[in-house]
Amino acid sequence: MKKTVVCNNGHGRLQAGKVSPELGFDHPLRDRIMKECRSKQFRLFEWWSNREIVRHICHQLSGSDVKCVNLVPDPENYGKFLEGRVARANKIKHDLYVAVHSDAFGDGGFNHVRGHHVFYAAHQEIAQIFNNNIAAILPESQNRGIVLNPSPKAPSRFYELHGTKMPAVLTETLFYTSELDCRLLLDSIEIIAQGHVNAILEWSKL
Repeated sequence: MKKTVVCNNGHGRLQAGKVSPELGFDHPLRDRIMKECRSKQFRLFEWWSNREIVRHICHQLSGSDVKCVNLVPDPENYGKFLEGRVARANKIKHDLYVAVHSDAFGDGGFNHVRGHHVFYAAHQEIAQIFNNNIAAILPESQNRGIVLNPSPKAPSRFYELHGTKMPAVLTETLFYTSELDCRLLLDSIEIIAQGHVNAILEWSKL
């Protein structure tokens, strides 16, 4: 039987999530990001990159043995409250919930903390599959491993991991507070999506 995965682009315009400081490099996506994020500065907005990654995940899974549901295809106008997103997911018959995020560290300025990790509450094996596949497609990124939530490393309960009815993982890929990671993220949106897709296809065979 074909499995269904729900992908949530962690934030929306009404709940923008993390925002980088002003970026000091140019990029082909600069004008588009500034226009779509209504920003006068070239900054990276988590809701925007999450949206792009999820779009590519669903596109890359089309025609596969896994059905992908983009939980919030209209993140510019929907999704202020996380509880509403999880409630929407719980009404959909699905087998796995994947929350797509990026991370930040410190007081909001740039620093040297970089890398990627995956959070889980009850499904360590699935989290490890995602971590392995993202590490494989981003070999230049620091692999920060998998993290149980809640735990000393992540004491606050992540609602997406504990409010969903199905198994869930939450990916945090690269840091908005690292300019090097911001550049890598912008250069790797489709690659990051492919890492998630590879993980989903591996999970689907369990």
